[in-house]
Amino acid sequence: MKVKKEFFGTLSDGRETYLYSLSGKGSGDSNDVPAASFTDYGAAWVSCRMPAAVYGPLQDMVLGYNSVDGYEHNSGSIGCFVGRNANRIADARVTIGGKEYQLEVNNGPNNLHSGSNRLALRMMDAELFLGDHLCTEENQSDEDGSRKNAEFEENVPYVRVRFSGVSEDMSQDFPGNLKFAVTYTLTDNNEVILDYEAVSDKDTLINFTNHSYFNLSGNAPLTEEAAERYGIDPSWNGIKDHRLYMPMTEYTPVNENLIPTGELAPAAGTPLDFTKEKPIGQSFDKEDPYLKAAGGYDHNYVVERPDGTGVPYCDDAPSVPFLSMFGSGDEGETCNSGLIEEAPALRLAARVWSPRTLSVMEVLTDRPGLQIYTGNNIRPKRPGREGTFFQDNDGVCFETQAYPNACNEPAFASTIWPAGKVWRSRTVYRFCVKEV
Repeated sequence: MKVKKEFFGTLSDGRETYLYSLSGKGSGDSNDVPAASFTDYGAAWVSCRMPAAVYGPLQDMVLGYNSVDGYEHNSGSIGCFVGRNANRIADARVTIGGKEYQLEVNNGPNNLHSGSNRLALRMMDAELFLGDHLCTEENQSDEDGSRKNAEFEENVPYVRVRFSGVSEDMSQDFPGNLKFAVTYTLTDNNEVILDYEAVSDKDTLINFTNHSYFNLSGNAPLTEEAAERYGIDPSWNGIKDHRLYMPMTEYTPVNENLIPTGELAPAAGTPLDFTKEKPIGQSFDKEDPYLKAAGGYDHNYVVERPDGTGVPYCDDAPSVPFLSMFGSGDEGETCNSGLIEEAPALRLAARVWSPRTLSVMEVLTDRPGLQIYTGNNIRPKRPGREGTFFQDNDGVCFETQAYPNACNEPAFASTIWPAGKVWRSRTVYRFCVKEV
């Protein structure tokens, strides 16, 4: 497998950014090699080339931009790493250690995705790994004499890139100097693993996610045969023809400001029920009372209840060890970094596939919630990879997370995390081709 670093453009303030590509076995430049790429500007997920049975052999399955300019002016949060807190905080207020903190109001009366001072707008340190071995100039395979661009290759079962940084005390109006890392791993089984890690010197709020928009059709057209065979309305745009299964039977209902009420409600009998596979567009009625407030799907599903019960654990989750930057931190201080051999237990939260390409994606996670967002208000400021502006519903996000407003809702497991203790989480996006 191969890892590669290359120039990705210059920010408006003159700083250079780079693209870090992880490729499967074979030639990294070949169109038939699975690959995923990410940038050190905000740790954004830029592309994801995965197998397609129709119009293949591969399609790019995430929305993205050709250069960093799109991510610097990224109003739709396309591909973004989100922190310190994903989703909404009611009235943009949180109490930590008995002190109330006023946050930026940027979504009605709420704080959404931590406000405008997002971690997605920061330059981050980057490291490439072949397996679990850090790449250095000594094992660089590229002979161009430049240390800005680099390429490394080895026969390993997975490759990684790790982005890290510090969110300073009171940055985003949250307390504590928060050290954080997000590691993206591509395996030879076409899995993209997202490992999150953080530790703070004060009690603070931690709830990371990724805001990539998936479209498993890539650029493939919808054939008449596929439309008839899979019950697809040819007028459906974007991802409405994707067929989705989610085993979760409950969701967190919200008020008029999209803040959870504290209840867990059954999805059965509503458009939110995906326990039996169906096209996303089948129940997509923006005037339906369950969808009207958000203009589509923008709902948190209960993967794990506050009492620890939930959908079944997977017995085939990847066993790739967690590459820790901070160690355990159980004694109030960060410990030596290294491999944590025991991979976390994960639950299957979603399975989605495209009738255009027969490409399949599964979402596995250790997080208690999954927010499905059907791109109801993307509003991009820059054209995407193909030179066209993204439209509403062109992609669907599967944001693994804590329940929204968990920091303020006593019925939910809190997202307030103690000082000195390492917070850690894993989500996997696994790709394959549907057998027919």
